[in-house]
Amino acid sequence: MTPDVLSRLSLEIHGAAERYDLSGFHDYTLQCIRNAIPHDYAMWGLFAVVDGLPEAYHVHCYGHSSYIMHDLYTKEAFAEDFVAQQSIANPGRTFTGDIKDVPAEHTGLLGWLHRWDIGHAMGTQMLIDQAGLMHILVLHRRLRAAPFTEEERRFKETLMPHIVETTRRCIQFEVQRTVLGEWEAKHCTAITDARGVLHDAEDRFLAALESEWPGWRGAKLPAPLVELLGADEPWIYRGKEIDVRGTTLGTRRLLVAGTPNPLNQLSPREREIARHFADGATHGEIGEQLSIAPTTVRNHIANIYRKLGIGNKIALCELLRSGV
Repeated sequence: MTPDVLSRLSLEIHGAAERYDLSGFHDYTLQCIRNAIPHDYAMWGLFAVVDGLPEAYHVHCYGHSSYIMHDLYTKEAFAEDFVAQQSIANPGRTFTGDIKDVPAEHTGLLGWLHRWDIGHAMGTQMLIDQAGLMHILVLHRRLRAAPFTEEERRFKETLMPHIVETTRRCIQFEVQRTVLGEWEAKHCTAITDARGVLHDAEDRFLAALESEWPGWRGAKLPAPLVELLGADEPWIYRGKEIDVRGTTLGTRRLLVAGTPNPLNQLSPREREIARHFADGATHGEIGEQLSIAPTTVRNHIANIYRKLGIGNKIALCELLRSGV
């Protein structure tokens, strides 16, 4: 396994953390690993050892039914499992084991291996915090398959810290999507320095810049955005395709891009009329308050509907309420 393979695999997994939920991330990551280390089955989970047995908080089975977990962990089988015992006792190390090396008297483990057609195992455990929680990833090959090699063992041991950290990143993204909900779906972010050089950016942010400025390529922001970066106070750029809000974070700048607010198309007078109308005022009442004729109010409202692409008062109220 070359360093290039490790780097490419780490980057693929890192990118998947943002695109998938946890279950989808597990499947994608295990398929990537399978391309580098062929295997038939895998068990990947978050555990803690309670009363001498591993207690699972989350388990993802790849190539096997989840019933495999309920069938395995009797205290006797767990005590006989060399790979599991060594992995738990030596965090960060990767261990391999073959069915031919299991003593004949270890009937619980041997029965389980034969039931599930497992001849070879390679396991790694990583402690992720002081609470004693463990990431455990075990790869399995069938009874008639070739054993895992020393090169594959070293490769998995090197890859495992990247897998654990990226899994935590995936969980964080999943929490953010849940908490931020609709807002997150409509917005994307980037970090730059005061000169406008991008330090980090979501793919959607880069695509949004290109939609506003066709042909743009980094690593520096388009000039209209760079001109705003010197401001100490939060600022906003209103474009045809995107709105970008900027905030100073020490020497860096946080940029949040979203679709333009349709209400920005309205003139100040149209905004005022729209709010009065949405609040229930009649054409006559609005005209009296603004010293204009009711027919003028009616014409303004027709223009408001046209600009916003709506056809009724209910849609206008929803736009004003949501602040889209």
